[in-house]
Amino acid sequence: MARSVSTVCEMFKANEPSAAQTPVALTANTAVYIPTVGRNVIIGITPAANGTVKVYKGDGVAAMNDITFAVTKDKISFVELDTSSFGIIDAENENVGSIKLECSAAGTLVAVNAL
Repeated sequence: MARSVSTVCEMFKANEPSAAQTPVALTANTAVYIPTVGRNVIIGITPAANGTVKVYKGDGVAAMNDITFAVTKDKISFVELDTSSFGIIDAENENVGSIKLECSAAGTLVAVNAL
């Protein structure tokens, strides 16, 4: 199965605009990997149908449980995640961490690091 990797729009300074973010297309029930940039990441998901989003727990010391939440068709839902709790080390490159999530519906996703 091919991996879908999102980009993260980085905010460098408070009260200054960040670079424009291009939404990443979500395919239903397909994992998306979001790089763990900074301490927290804010993720916005806009599904094309009602469904659920599952965020997988990380494999670090601060790992939490998987979380699942409902999303509504054509409404953007936001979640802010602590990268130390949800970051998963990439087996192919130990220096790269990512957050794994799946949405039961197709749609779009954007991610930005929190200051």
